[in-house]
Formats: sequence, C-alpha cells, structure tokens
Amino acid sequence: MGYGLIGMGQQQLQDSLSGLDAVTRKEQERNAQQESLDQQYKAAEQQQKTAMAGVGASLGMTAGMAYGASMGAAAGPVGALAGAAAGYMLGEVF
Repeated sequence: MGYGLIGMGQQQLQDSLSGLDAVTRKEQERNAQQESLDQQYKAAEQQQKTAMAGVGASLGMTAGMAYGASMGAAAGPVGALAGAAAGYMLGEVF
C-alpha cells in the first residue's frame, strides 16, 4: 500500500514538472516574439523619422529656392536644412 502512494506521488511530481516545462517554453516563445516586435517597432519609427526629414528637406529646398532667388543662392540649402529639421521633429511628435 505504501508503494502505491509513493508511485502516485512520483507520477504527480512528473506531471507537475512537465506542466512547468511547457509553461516555461511558452513564456520563452512569448518573450522572443515580443523582442522581435519591439525591434520592428523601433525600425519603423526610425524609418518614419528619416522619411519625414527627407520630405521636410525637399519642401524646404523648394521653398528656399522660390524665395531665395532675390536673396542669393544660399537660401535653397538653408531652407533644406530647416525643412529637414522640421520634418525630423514632426517625425518625433507623430
């Protein structure tokens, strides 16, 4: 009779450990997936900032060239720098 109880206890222990192993594997998978999502989010965020800076530079260059004809040749690049900075900051906000 004692052997039966010991055997049942050992089986319960094995079942419990098996369940813990399964939970541990699931948690590791979830952590790996979350890490991947975090990296993708950071990459997308950086890509958006870069795109916004490029659009801002383009618009700034165009505006600088249009208004800079009377002020000299340096207005275009100055407008591009201002537009790039504004675009980057808008990328940070949005």
